[in-house]
Amino acid sequence: MRRPAAEDDLKRRFPRLASTRFAVTSDDTPAYNCLAWVLGDQASWISPTLFDEDLGLYPWPEGVPRENTVNAWILALESYGFTHCEDASLEPGRDKVAVYWNETTQEIHFALQLASGLWTSKVGRWEDINHELDGLTGDRYGKVIGFLSRPAATGNETSAKE
Repeated sequence: MRRPAAEDDLKRRFPRLASTRFAVTSDDTPAYNCLAWVLGDQASWISPTLFDEDLGLYPWPEGVPRENTVNAWILALESYGFTHCEDASLEPGRDKVAVYWNETTQEIHFALQLASGLWTSKVGRWEDINHELDGLTGDRYGKVIGFLSRPAATGNETSAKE
């Protein structure tokens, strides 16, 4: 079930959403995070450092350092076939990911570009949203520091959402 006033709460947490186009597209859930979302996985929380007493370490690509650094997170995306690309321009037939990084809090976020040119994100443990690229920049996720892309994944549900 969707949280009451989810849109207002997200605008409070991400003030730029109030002046950009965005829409909540799912109920809130802690089942997956932004990295899993851009990979089309709605059943995993993929993290290099989180640990669960019952499950052990959270899933993380083999051979990628288990550290919360931009480099480790980028290596994780590269292990799924992503490579660096120049900008946010729409490239039909490719999955493009924007990387947000907050230098102060060391928080990272990933958003996947939709066919419309908008972006889709899993916002923490909250909802999935469609948004403009700048909608999530600010105090929490910092700024966009780069882009990666790969050939569009067959059956990637996020690529077809709108």
